[in-house]
Amino acid sequence: MVRKILLTVLLSNILYSQQQVDIHWPTLADSPWPMIKHDPQFTGRSQYLGPQTSTVAWSEDMGLGIFSGPIVGQNGDLYFGSYYVDSSFFYCYTPNYGLRWLYQTGSNRPPQSGIIVDSGSTIYFGGRDNYLYALRSDGTLKWKYETSGQIVSTVIPNKLFPANRKLMAE
Repeated sequence: MVRKILLTVLLSNILYSQQQVDIHWPTLADSPWPMIKHDPQFTGRSQYLGPQTSTVAWSEDMGLGIFSGPIVGQNGDLYFGSYYVDSSFFYCYTPNYGLRWLYQTGSNRPPQSGIIVDSGSTIYFGGRDNYLYALRSDGTLKWKYETSGQIVSTVIPNKLFPANRKLMAE
């Protein structure tokens, strides 16, 4: 009897462990990769078929390095957090055209956490400098929120923050 139960549990885990359900999140950007690890379940899996040949469509040497990203915006732009230690940058790159804009956070810590683009094309990311940032699609600061500690993961709910939030706009 115990063997039968264990076998049933084992087989059900094998059969159902890889299932992924689509979570409807209308506030996410309508893009193939709007957030780190692709989807709200953070699976890193995509419904898109990967490369079928070894042909490289384009490449670029990212001089500031990449600490996080890329994610893809609604217009196909790629967003990255840099790995530049002396001064922290977040940047937007357009494939086949190059660097579109660069935002300097003013910190000496990289903007590394959970980049996400919403349906209004606002880009959110956090960092170890204790701030959560929101940038417009042109790379200008919309707001930044000082937290009580480092942000090592960013999850943006539909209602961003409670009414008593402390935002610092430039």
